[in-house]
Amino acid sequence: MKKLTGLAGVLVLLSALPPASGASDFKLLFSLGAHIRSVPGYSYNYAIMVHRGNAFNPAEYGRGNDRVDRAQILGLDLGLGLSYKNVSVVLSVVPFSGNFSGTYDLSVPSMWFYNLIAADSLKAASKFSGTSWGAAFRYTVPLGRAFHIYGGAGVRFLWADLELPQDIVFMEYFYRSPDYSYGTHTLDITDIKFTPVALRALGWTALGGVEFSPASRYWIFLEGLYQTGKKDVPHPYYSHLDSTLDPIHLDFSGFALTLGIRYALDW
Repeated sequence: MKKLTGLAGVLVLLSALPPASGASDFKLLFSLGAHIRSVPGYSYNYAIMVHRGNAFNPAEYGRGNDRVDRAQILGLDLGLGLSYKNVSVVLSVVPFSGNFSGTYDLSVPSMWFYNLIAADSLKAASKFSGTSWGAAFRYTVPLGRAFHIYGGAGVRFLWADLELPQDIVFMEYFYRSPDYSYGTHTLDITDIKFTPVALRALGWTALGGVEFSPASRYWIFLEGLYQTGKKDVPHPYYSHLDSTLDPIHLDFSGFALTLGIRYALDW
């Protein structure tokens, strides 16, 4: 009985609120949502001449390869906007953090014997964090009083820091095998040292969604958004070996999905 009385009281309070299409055409919009998206990984290959070679043997190269897997982000999406009739200007802030899982390969030629190339790989996790700031124009199409669809476009600024390999710690072993008349060469990677690298990128965004009003002034929304965010940065480890090596292509572009609640206040 107490539960039914409480529910009836809530319904009475909600019915006393002014309708969502109140007298004012201007409204302040506040939103809070759960944001999920996938962040692309990257692959970086490097090769640098270690031995120049001679009349008998060609040059030998040391090589490396970073293979970083895609990561998932789950966080908050905070929004503030101003609407006039069916047109809105919306600002949003999405703080995020996560981890990349990567495999780091290295191969090094022997300094003593031609074509004795040792190789090893190690899996390691690196961190990333940052904030995505967005501003967009949005147009809403009502499909009845309590159901809307909308779409829009705008810009988005990415302010992030992510860890990239600064050093690969390894041990080289040289020894003579009893089965061969020459030495053997092995490599053992023991650790990957990371350093934070800043990623600042300005891109565009496109969005669309649906919203439903379960009560006056409140809207539950499901929104899909695509944003761009790309930048090339020098590899902290390999670039100090050879400044002419290509940079890493970092890409935080992708599709995001947000489920949340929006509150519209007459201005």
